[in-house]
Amino acid sequence: MHYVIQVSPGTEVRTETKIYEIIPQELFSACFHPTRVRRKKFHGQWKDVCEKLLPGYVFLVTDHIKDLAVALQKVPALTRLLGRDDTNNECFVALSDRDRMAGAADEPDWGSESKIPQL
Repeated sequence: MHYVIQVSPGTEVRTETKIYEIIPQELFSACFHPTRVRRKKFHGQWKDVCEKLLPGYVFLVTDHIKDLAVALQKVPALTRLLGRDDTNNECFVALSDRDRMAGAADEPDWGSESKIPQL
């Protein structure tokens, strides 16, 4: 299942590196933040620019969310696993298949340049 972690904007790569270094690999199968490549014009020249689709958010793929939530507390950075229920208890909600596959053919075209991980 896919879960979302809030991190400090601009620290996505650094936080991913710390997660891979500190948290045991058996607790998760992937950690990533989606990016896309866009063409922008600078001083009359077109350049490819890599942009974060969701600044401040990192995605984790895991089947061990409770253990992972405890392990994330060891990461020396802001790593807030998103999800709360009405009683303010932790209730981690995985992304739905529709949300996870937002770039699929049956959804709106988000652009062929998007780099959404193929699952």
